[in-house]
Amino acid sequence: MVRIVFQEMEYLKHIKENSHLLKKMHLAELDNIDIIASEARECLLILKEIKSLTYHSSVFVENLKPVIQNLKALEKKIYQSSLNLLASDYFFDILINICKSAQNLINNQKFIYDISTGLFGTSDYISKGNFDYEKMYYFSEKNFEDLILNIYLLVSRFESEGEPHSKKKVKISNLITNIQDLIGIVEYLSDKNLPFTLFIRIPKAFKKCIQIGDKIESHLLLIIVARKLRNYTELISNALLGLKEIAKKYKNKPNKKINLDALVFNKDGANELGEILRKAEPMFRLL
Repeated sequence: MVRIVFQEMEYLKHIKENSHLLKKMHLAELDNIDIIASEARECLLILKEIKSLTYHSSVFVENLKPVIQNLKALEKKIYQSSLNLLASDYFFDILINICKSAQNLINNQKFIYDISTGLFGTSDYISKGNFDYEKMYYFSEKNFEDLILNIYLLVSRFESEGEPHSKKKVKISNLITNIQDLIGIVEYLSDKNLPFTLFIRIPKAFKKCIQIGDKIESHLLLIIVARKLRNYTELISNALLGLKEIAKKYKNKPNKKINLDALVFNKDGANELGEILRKAEPMFRLL
């Protein structure tokens, strides 16, 4: 059996007795996580629309108006998302800890499984080329304990703050389904003899944990995006002010290109827009 200290045994017992609450109870904080993720996706779509209005790090004057409109919409959406974020930090931290623990229940290490001994007794030295390595895997008790603790905290949150679902049929969120799957694996692993065990291949139970952790991570990455977007507010505000002036100044030159990353002759508003798009580029992969 996995070596579990008394505290973890109590947590496991509590999880087993109360995990049914995840299906029966409604938790506003979980709804908030889903709302923030949706808002972050909408923000990324707006940013991608702005990106589509630019051309080789420049923007035509005729496209400044739709860019400004999109920036206003983005500013409003980020503000709303920021309000929702204030009420979700504790719940988010629990989910991110569950995600990390699930993805790292198994560690790997290289072991020597064969050595060429032909050089022993000679004046030559033994190099790395004389060794053959095999990657093997071992169970992380620390991460397993962290997973138990954070699932316990999540279940306890449902127990203390959850409200019964209304009688109408309710669709269970993907996050809850993933957590329920993890609970089943945790209960299964808790009965196995795992400490100091080495695996040549990753067992299916651990692969499943990693897959579930990846699914939770894909959802939580949007929350991280929402957190990052809060830092864009000053940039967006300055971009709006500058772009409005540029649009006014060159209103009779619709085909003029405004450089978004000029080293010289740069323009207020254009620089900020260029910086916003550069920062946002890595996030587009989440769409």
